Amino acid sequence: MTRAATNTKANKATSRGPGRPSTKRAAAIDRLIIETANRHFRSLGFDGMALEGVAAEAGVSKGTLYARHKSKEALFLAVWEDAVGRWSDAASEGDHQLTSDLRQRLAYHATTIVDSLRDPEVRDFQALILSNANRFPAIARQIHDIGHRYIVNLVAQDLADAARCEGLAPRDVQSVATAFVSAITGWLLQTATSEPPPREQAIAYALRVVDLVLAARAEW
Repeated sequence: MTRAATNTKANKATSRGPGRPSTKRAAAIDRLIIETANRHFRSLGFDGMALEGVAAEAGVSKGTLYARHKSKEALFLAVWEDAVGRWSDAASEGDHQLTSDLRQRLAYHATTIVDSLRDPEVRDFQALILSNANRFPAIARQIHDIGHRYIVNLVAQDLADAARCEGLAPRDVQSVATAFVSAITGWLLQTATSEPPPREQAIAYALRVVDLVLAARAEW
């Protein structure tokens, strides 16, 4: 190796400053903090968890943690955004299997709703945010926009497309889509106490809702 190459390599190493982690190491620290905080929020609740506990379990200094997340609220928001990103990715994994058949599409959406609301992490965050809605009004609105409104709009679009394919003008697909989603989510929330209903039972109910919507096709 030439002296110039050696100097260049040394300059790159020192440009991070003394004690600064590499980009890869910094990303690993970020991930570790988020995953640790996720567990603490879910098991201890918002009031019960402490930033010091997260730092201790993650094996980082309090300074490292506070440099990334200046408060418990800021850390919670970061954990929430990370969770939403993962849930969105998981929910869209089967999108390539969708066809133009309306029943298949509605059944897919219904199954996605069931699996999402049966997920322990989703349920934990729902409980966390509902019990702290006054602290996180923006996140509470996000739950509605990212969850309820998003899937309602998907279903409404599928209903409208199906009507147009039959040469019909969509009349009230938004209301029908809202009723479709609410019938499934409402039932799941009402029947679930400490544990959600068995998946087979929940899927059977959701598919019954699909059939009812299709049976009323002339009305939308």
